Amino acid sequence: MSVVDGIVSGMDTTAVVRQLMAIERAPVNRLQAKQDAADRRIQAWTDIKRVVGTLRDSSLALARASTFSQSTATSSDSSVATVTAQPNVRAASASFKVLQLASAHSLMTSTSIGAANAPVGAGRVAAGLGLDQLGISGMAVDANAAARVADVSVAAASGNNVTVTVGDDSVTVDRSSTSVAIGGLTLQIDPGGLRDGAGKLQVVETDESTTATKLAASFTAVRANVLTLDSGAGDRRLVFTSPTTGEDNTLLLASTGLNSTMQDAFAGFDTVNEGRDALIEVGEGVLRRHFSTLAWHSFVNPLMVTDAQAVVDYATSIEPGAGATPHERDLLLHRTQERVIAGGGAMRIETRTGAFVAAGLPR
Repeated sequence: MSVVDGIVSGMDTTAVVRQLMAIERAPVNRLQAKQDAADRRIQAWTDIKRVVGTLRDSSLALARASTFSQSTATSSDSSVATVTAQPNVRAASASFKVLQLASAHSLMTSTSIGAANAPVGAGRVAAGLGLDQLGISGMAVDANAAARVADVSVAAASGNNVTVTVGDDSVTVDRSSTSVAIGGLTLQIDPGGLRDGAGKLQVVETDESTTATKLAASFTAVRANVLTLDSGAGDRRLVFTSPTTGEDNTLLLASTGLNSTMQDAFAGFDTVNEGRDALIEVGEGVLRRHFSTLAWHSFVNPLMVTDAQAVVDYATSIEPGAGATPHERDLLLHRTQERVIAGGGAMRIETRTGAFVAAGLPR
């Protein structure tokens, strides 16, 4: 629609209206300008606060002596070992040589178990982990043993007695006992007697519908699987592997009530892999550990060395006294957590239980 202004009056009424509206908007425009200016001031103070905070943090860092004592360390082969320098470290170099990597114990049935999907029969299968270090050399599982995963421990009691605990069950026996019956299990003890320590055990219950594959999948304390050696001949074996590496994490296996094929298979096991500790040479000493991290400090050169594959917190050179009994010798070998390296000077060896200082240096 067209509008024609001022036909009668001759005035530009549209322009007049626009000017009147501009006069009405002037207070609003002034308020908006004030608001914009206030926002800019707030933003400016926020920026000042951030800059001052950054300056404060930097000043606090400058006040700490550790800021000026940072060091860097490098490894000649980062694919094998990574190195972290501790504060106040002196410039120096250290070297080590991996003699043996840690490995996990693995056992395989000596004979075939038949088809992987064939029933194994109603019975029990028990797998022990780390029981050998307790002086337990074998075990038998009863037909009524409860299915469970349980911690196993041997702890000193009065006199020459020890308390053997499997889960919620416990019994006190002479340390030199040849066998211990507990919780549906019979544990055979080696000639050296029971030794203080801890391990783990799992009992799996099977029924007439349980297959070898299902049996293997039931284990959680250890790893188990069905291995096909010759599919044409139907040669399949059950393989059990320790979930952790090291000589102290060996396996013990037992079964009862299974069908004849499975019982024959469980009658003997072939060793697929020995459980081994990692061995590492530091100077003239050799350290041993079943884990995968090496942590050691020299008091002159406190470098932290971490080997991603071979780590050590045990030394091999520990000699019992001439009058030590066989049992005391075993305790020395199995319970010593901190050991002095055979040579190599004053060294602090960090372990899971703390630190041991060699060469008479203060703790």
